[in-house]
Amino acid sequence: MLGEIYLDHDRDFAAADKEFKRALEINDRSSRLWHHIAMWHAHQGHVEEALAAVRRSREIEPMTLLYSGNYALILYSARRYDEAIEFLKPIVAGNPGFTQARSVLARAMMATGDLAGAQEQLREVAEPGVNQSELGLLYAKLGRRDDALREIERLEARGREGYGVAYDEAIIYSALGELDRGCESLIRAIDDHSVILSWMRLDPRVDPLRDRQCFTDVEKRVYAKAAAAN
Repeated sequence: MLGEIYLDHDRDFAAADKEFKRALEINDRSSRLWHHIAMWHAHQGHVEEALAAVRRSREIEPMTLLYSGNYALILYSARRYDEAIEFLKPIVAGNPGFTQARSVLARAMMATGDLAGAQEQLREVAEPGVNQSELGLLYAKLGRRDDALREIERLEARGREGYGVAYDEAIIYSALGELDRGCESLIRAIDDHSVILSWMRLDPRVDPLRDRQCFTDVEKRVYAKAAAAN
């Protein structure tokens, strides 16, 4: 879908919005389309609109796990941690191989201080996929600095293979209190095409950087093509 390319690759939010509206005129019963619209709103920081759109996608296709996982991700990003945990626990219990849900559940548990619970979830994640920073974040919160830095080294190795990892590195550095290095990584995330950079407006994990100039500068660049859509 062209709108998805504009959203995730080009970060051209105005162009993506036009494509999604055009697609709705053709078929407003597409669960995938409503999911993309939810992601568009989430990237803009529109929490309630994002939740409403992803609920629509789940109404149309209630068995699609991706939609449930991203519903929980929006709850987490809105700092509704307890809701995210309550929603995800039965999903993970019934779908133990659903690693995205485990990653978001671990993230929400960390936010509530349940580090043991988060560690239990991450033990079951064999391949981190798009959520690459959770283990490093956990190590930082546990005070295991050397282990957190080793996670950054692992990410750097993936980066040399062409993966976008700088945003994940920024998260771990921020959790370690190394905000200057966190800023450096956040800036690099623009050009290394870190997939989840567009979540920066909501993502609690980058809160330590929000008052710094680097965050303001990166936000302006990421959302430069968003004005026409608002």
